[in-house]
Amino acid sequence: MANGMDNALAVIRLSKKSAKNGRGKTSTVTGFIPTGAYPSGVAVMPGRGNIYTANLEAVGARLPSKTSATANPIYNSHNMLASVSSIPFPDTRTLQSYTDTVIALNDLSRAILAREKPRNGISPKTVPDRIGEPSVFKHVLYIIKENRTYDQVLGDMPQEREIPDSAPTEPILHPTLTACAKSSFCSTTSTYPGNARPRDISGPMHQ
Repeated sequence: MANGMDNALAVIRLSKKSAKNGRGKTSTVTGFIPTGAYPSGVAVMPGRGNIYTANLEAVGARLPSKTSATANPIYNSHNMLASVSSIPFPDTRTLQSYTDTVIALNDLSRAILAREKPRNGISPKTVPDRIGEPSVFKHVLYIIKENRTYDQVLGDMPQEREIPDSAPTEPILHPTLTACAKSSFCSTTSTYPGNARPRDISGPMHQ
């Protein structure tokens, strides 16, 4: 099964009710396989021994388009450069290694820890280890700007450019947000698969 926001495939042993050749009363997740960015489909070629995965985002918005507003190429989160991964069927030992990789990359161990009961007498932290433990912040204001690229929002901030001294490739649309970002923490990701991703603290921020 393709787990888009985890950048992984879930390997599931199907139950008798779920498949003709299934085993047991309930289906069970036996492990995970890492893939490219946001796997959206999976196929198996009989006799090939490989798993093929379509990665929706792959290397991100790398397909340029044009607009009358500027002579520079425009890159949009709705126009991703996808890819296909060919993955040999893993044996039990390899699957365990793959699973450990997926858990580490998605910081799933931290997500499990956050569900445990809060402890007493814990000092406030920026991000508490467990839900219910104290934080140094009373309120967090989180702003989501949808359907805009990084350059469109923060392209006029020289310190935020990947290549120093490079000019913005797109017209700046949000001067007010830029002003806020100069005194705030800014994290960016594509919301193309849905706004759940930037709200998901366990999701990988890979773009």
